[in-house]
Amino acid sequence: MNHYNLHTALQRPQSVRKLFLNHQQLTEWPQEIMQLQQLEVLDVSHNQLVEVPEWLGELPRLQRLVVSHNPIRLLPATIQYWSSLEQLEVDHAVLRELPVLPSSLRSLSLKYNHLRELPEHLGELGGLQMLWLSHNEVTKLPNTLVRCKALVGLHVDHNRIQRLPKKIGQLAQLEVLHVEHNRLAKLPEAIGQLEALRQLNVSYNRLKRIPPTISKCRPLRQLYAAHNKLEYLPPSIVQLNWLAKLDVSHNQLTRLPDAIIQLRQLFRLACQHNELKQLPPLPSKLAHIQLQRNQFREFPSALLQAHWLRSINLSGNPIPRIPPGTSRLQRLESLQMQGCNIQQFQPQLLLLDQLTKLTGATPGKSKSRFRPFMNACRKRKIADNDRLTLYAWLAGPSAAPVPTKLLFELLHFRLPEAQLKARKALFANQRNTPASLKTGAVITLLGKTYLEWASTKTLLSTHGIELNKQFSKRTTHLLIGRLPPFLPEIASHSYPKWSEQQFIQWLDQLPERHLAKAQPNQLAHLRKLLLHEEAKHQLLALQLLRGGGVPHALLTDIYLAQATSSHAVLKKGLRHLLALYLDDATWQVLQQPIQFSWQPMNRKRMQGYLKRLCKSGVLDYQKIVRFLEQKI
Repeated sequence: MNHYNLHTALQRPQSVRKLFLNHQQLTEWPQEIMQLQQLEVLDVSHNQLVEVPEWLGELPRLQRLVVSHNPIRLLPATIQYWSSLEQLEVDHAVLRELPVLPSSLRSLSLKYNHLRELPEHLGELGGLQMLWLSHNEVTKLPNTLVRCKALVGLHVDHNRIQRLPKKIGQLAQLEVLHVEHNRLAKLPEAIGQLEALRQLNVSYNRLKRIPPTISKCRPLRQLYAAHNKLEYLPPSIVQLNWLAKLDVSHNQLTRLPDAIIQLRQLFRLACQHNELKQLPPLPSKLAHIQLQRNQFREFPSALLQAHWLRSINLSGNPIPRIPPGTSRLQRLESLQMQGCNIQQFQPQLLLLDQLTKLTGATPGKSKSRFRPFMNACRKRKIADNDRLTLYAWLAGPSAAPVPTKLLFELLHFRLPEAQLKARKALFANQRNTPASLKTGAVITLLGKTYLEWASTKTLLSTHGIELNKQFSKRTTHLLIGRLPPFLPEIASHSYPKWSEQQFIQWLDQLPERHLAKAQPNQLAHLRKLLLHEEAKHQLLALQLLRGGGVPHALLTDIYLAQATSSHAVLKKGLRHLLALYLDDATWQVLQQPIQFSWQPMNRKRMQGYLKRLCKSGVLDYQKIVRFLEQKI
């Protein structure tokens, strides 16, 4: 059981095994701890203790002592006799020297101190398995360290070490060696004798070469040698059959070993910021490769053969184009090419179904279009050839006509320009005259609509026109709402297709929709109701307009009413009304989120938004501005 309060622990001292007194602002050691003779773990980290008392050695079963994050300068000389101590942690202290330590230690952590020299007697810790000396001021490791035959992990990174012990190969059990951020000019040949080594980090040093004997470290899985002065990698490195991660970035490499394909377990390769101009054939399990800031002048052909790659980074290379062969990279999820000056988009990238991150390879408007286009294609399960057709059609004039089925698919894309262009193509040839609808016509709605369904259906029935939601052989006209499904019958028969906006324009010409042709006095009354401070008056205006039609002179007032109202039902109803009368481009702008405010800090942004909103001329920009200024 863990105890976090000394007073509570002293109530049953013989049962206390673990005591945690961290973060308690202690400045002195409570001597009552001596009563806890069965104590095995003591943690007093994050306090203000300046020393470790000698009487702690009288706790016969103490195995782990944590005194990190205290301003401790010295450890007691008697600590060498604490025969039960196995784990000692004195991180983030101010130690400058070490006394003789107990030979029973299995783990020693002295990170973030001020140690400059390590004593020779450190090699007497024959049972030591883990040693952390990171972030000190150590200039060399004692030669006696190789006597720690049980050492599994050695972390001496962020020091000032200039060389490693020549006989470091005697650490036969060593699996993890971290010496990054030091001043190493070379590695000893004996490093190849570390036959248990699984992880080696020598980054941020001054290495010009890696010894060929590294190939004898057969279990090595991770090798980090970034930020050195390496000009080449030893050919023998390809004998590391289990190597999964290799980082040689920020060096002076001009080529990789020709036989690197033999690294059959290599999963991640980082070679950015070198001088590479070409690549050899790559291993079959390689999934991630970083090649930014090299000297590639064309897309490396070796990458086109690596069908298994999931991410490629070629940013900062003078590559002018992407070859068509990229369509073979069917597992590719990320392709980054910032700063490559790609002038033309490669359409075959659209065939990469897993590709979710693409940067630098989509010039101009393609940048904002690619990701939502690909997401929509995946969601709608658009076939490869259809993707190419649609993207080419959206990008500019296309010689090939787009099938009606694909136009319907575009209406489901969360890409405003795609929806606008598709709707324009669907309704371009429709005439908005009352003569186009006659008695006996059957109108079928496809998708959802903002129309008042029941009242509209009743109104049309009085004119001998049927309105329904079920397509049949009797259908004569199609009303295309939001997210319409595609029916095969549409492609085989040329049905007149109407948008909601076209339909409502025809509907407002019926005599029953008298408000659509309202007189000035009626307009004034409706405007007064719409902009009234009380919601009940605005709701009345909404009800009248739904049934009687909307005069175009009132659209700006409807917009102002919905923009300034806090009444949820009213706001929703007015927006639905606007959706029926605004053109597609204006409606797309209206759907963009904006803080409707005319305060100085928001005015410039608001002006830009309103100019886009009123670009088509349906809404009156000057009228909206005058309203806002009067409000302030």
